[in-house]
Amino acid sequence: MARYLGVKKDAPVLAIERMAQTYDGTPVEYRERCVTTERHAYLNFSRGSVGEGTDGATC
Repeated sequence: MARYLGVKKDAPVLAIERMAQTYDGTPVEYRERCVTTERHAYLNFSRGSVGEGTDGATC
């Protein structure tokens, strides 16, 4: 993974797992990613459960 990302072998990386679901909670997609945040920041906002709304944050 370090070679693929172009970082040192012991460099920290961010592992991201994402599960997309239908409105009734049925999983339809799963993704795994490893990224380096050496030159970038990662920011994620999620809505939570259906019907809960958001915290009003925008990007």
